[in-house]
Amino acid sequence: MSSITTFTIAGQASIRQRLNSDGLAALGLASPLLSPVWTPANPTVDVASLSFTFTASSWYAPIAGMLIPLPDGKMPGLSLLDGTPAANGGGQAAALLIHPQARLRLERLLVLALEAAGATPADRSLRPVPSTILIRNAVTVPQTPMELAAADQFMSGGLVTFHDERGLIIDVFAFAAAIDALLKNTSVLGVAMPGGAPTGTPAAVAGLAPAGNFFHVVDLHGRPWNDPGNGNGIGLTADGEVDGLF
Repeated sequence: MSSITTFTIAGQASIRQRLNSDGLAALGLASPLLSPVWTPANPTVDVASLSFTFTASSWYAPIAGMLIPLPDGKMPGLSLLDGTPAANGGGQAAALLIHPQARLRLERLLVLALEAAGATPADRSLRPVPSTILIRNAVTVPQTPMELAAADQFMSGGLVTFHDERGLIIDVFAFAAAIDALLKNTSVLGVAMPGGAPTGTPAAVAGLAPAGNFFHVVDLHGRPWNDPGNGNGIGLTADGEVDGLF
């Protein structure tokens, strides 16, 4: 009978040493570490389309991920507010794909830090959390996929939208506000501020949109809501300080 040889790749002592020296960065792409700044200067925003444009230079990765080139500008599964494909060609593009575990960790941190205890499940934030950051009409795109850490300044300039795990567009300004609040609540999540005195912080990006509540209504399949009429649709009601749908 042949014997089985066991190899120990990393013992507990090695793992502890790595965690002590590198902290959350030891998780690599699965790390929920966040950049304290997104763009070197404030971007141009289009609040109606939940997007911003930054073409002056490259900008900073808000969170770790894989930056992949899309030379033909196509990436199935992502949609805009009106339900049309977000990346359907028409110019080169790039996308930052966020590791599912990093997104889940970030979602849990948002629930823990910003939401009332017991209001939602621990892994289901009321606030939007992206899985993909899409850059259309990109000024430049990498030749091959690149692994980026939070605050790496290799994000391509272009028209930027954020999308959740279903591919639906999310409110980038609401997400920026949530990240600003999370960094203030849990500062250990923030990596070091890049040099050069950049000003496009999450707080600054969030502040470029007017205050208020935004409702994105879709059907069970993620398509834009189509009101059937005859009083069978939906409405908006305000009760004191709480707005809601009925």
